[in-house]
Amino acid sequence: MKTERRHDLETNELARRATVWIEKVKPYSTLLVGVAVVLLGVWVVSSVWGSITASEDEAAWDAYGLAITTSDLEMQNMQRLANDDQYKGTTMQEWAFAAWADRQLYLATRLYLTDRTDAQDRLRRIVGVYEQLAINAGDEQLRNRARFGLARVYELQDKLEKAGELYDQVQGDLQPLARLYADRLLTPEARETYAWLNTAKLPRRNLEGAPGTPGSRPVFDVELPNAATDPSEVNLKTLEDILGFPSDASADDRYDSKAEPVTDAEKNDDETDDSADLGDDTLGDETPAAAPAPEDANQP
Repeated sequence: MKTERRHDLETNELARRATVWIEKVKPYSTLLVGVAVVLLGVWVVSSVWGSITASEDEAAWDAYGLAITTSDLEMQNMQRLANDDQYKGTTMQEWAFAAWADRQLYLATRLYLTDRTDAQDRLRRIVGVYEQLAINAGDEQLRNRARFGLARVYELQDKLEKAGELYDQVQGDLQPLARLYADRLLTPEARETYAWLNTAKLPRRNLEGAPGTPGSRPVFDVELPNAATDPSEVNLKTLEDILGFPSDASADDRYDSKAEPVTDAEKNDDETDDSADLGDDTLGDETPAAAPAPEDANQP
């Protein structure tokens, strides 16, 4: 009984407190309903926005895949994609800038000795791209990639101290290679090599007068044969001399031919005719013997 009484008292106390709490909250019921509606609306908008963002990211990466698989050596499609306002603010655009900058760096290394002006111009265009990505890229992997590329640019510009500092900042998968490059820059041989590379140029061919040079006449080095003016210098070989016929051979002997060769078909026809003639002669010479007369059975 005491237990039941205690339970009833606790129930009554809970009901009383709930009633008091409801009375206190009742003046704010409209506000609470409004807050709940706002929270629900935020959740709905967030869900819709997330769906739209996912769709845009998917379309952006599809465009990136098409741009990176083209055969364009300059990657102009990738550059246009990186500057396209349609994909502004997406992660894909940062990777598009990095891909285009890496290609320009590759082309600059190939043109450095043959076309120094073009190579330096390419390097100047990508320095700002690498600097922005190295600091502001949203992906840590992309930031390290930009630091590595920027260090390579500084190497070609003979700024070895800056290149070494950036190599030391590279982390992740590129760190071992960056560490190797940084150690190489500390050697005297590397410094001498880059000092020479900054001014060295490959020898160029002299294209003056070469075929295809605009505004110039091609050089013709072919010797043309001279026409013979002295009749004694003219080669008067006859057809007989060329073919090797004797000089005293007459026209009849020259073109006389003996029995014409017999073809296989003619040989077969001759053999058939001979066999038929031989058979006829044999049958004509042989006369069948007369059969003996039967003996008379009554003759003694």
